[in-house]
Amino acid sequence: MAPGTHPFTDRDGIHDIYRAWRRVADSYDPPRVLVGEIWLPDVARFAAYLEPGEMHTAFNFDFMTRPWEAAALRDSIDTTLLAHAGVVSATRWVWWQGGGAMAGWRPAERRQRRQRAQMGLLGS
Repeated sequence: MAPGTHPFTDRDGIHDIYRAWRRVADSYDPPRVLVGEIWLPDVARFAAYLEPGEMHTAFNFDFMTRPWEAAALRDSIDTTLLAHAGVVSATRWVWWQGGGAMAGWRPAERRQRRQRAQMGLLGS
């Protein structure tokens, strides 16, 4: 399936809707903030949701799905920042998501699970 054509995820036309929502959010005094739960493997398409006039910020779920190792997390950070270099500014941020209900665990649980596995305390 071509990017932007999925029946219910990451459709190209959704950006017009988010721009309309942004105008509504900006019309409040003080303006409201739009936070996207944009779970996409393509960092360039993810970055498009943070273009001027769209979302203020979005969760970076790529960070959450990486192995709990410094090199893997650093790669997620570097890749994401590179893809967002043209769109991230003082009014648009990347939210580094480390865990949560959608993933089924919290960061502390992830570290503890790895430590238990290393000690042989988890079943296979």
